Amino acid sequence: LQTVRLGGSVIIPTDPAGRTLELLMMLNTIWEANHYVKNQYPLVFLCHEAYNILEFAQGQIEWMSKEVQKTFNTSRSNPFSLKLLYLCHNMEEFHRVRSMNRTMVIFATSQTLETSFSQHLLLEYAADPRNLFLFT
Repeated sequence: LQTVRLGGSVIIPTDPAGRTLELLMMLNTIWEANHYVKNQYPLVFLCHEAYNILEFAQGQIEWMSKEVQKTFNTSRSNPFSLKLLYLCHNMEEFHRVRSMNRTMVIFATSQTLETSFSQHLLLEYAADPRNLFLFT
């Protein structure tokens, strides 16, 4: 949060599945619990298949960890219904979200920075020392 509080964005180049789902779920929970954070810093998933990935995860709760299953069974709400997450399928949608607030946390495919959205973001964001590229 220090990076976004200082006016930078956090860019997380990522593989569109696996650990990314867990991180998105965790950050969405943190955003929901902190009124200031959720209103100031958008959480963005920039991936061609963003909607499909989350829709698939919502239907696979029985294959998730015991903790995720417990959350679902007690609250009866799907843990992958990430209400604060902006799903962007292309750079045009991303720039619409960006126009609302310059400072954000962005999960972008691919994790290698050689192709796809993460490469575009590297070119856009690397020149500003306030921004942070976080590799997982």
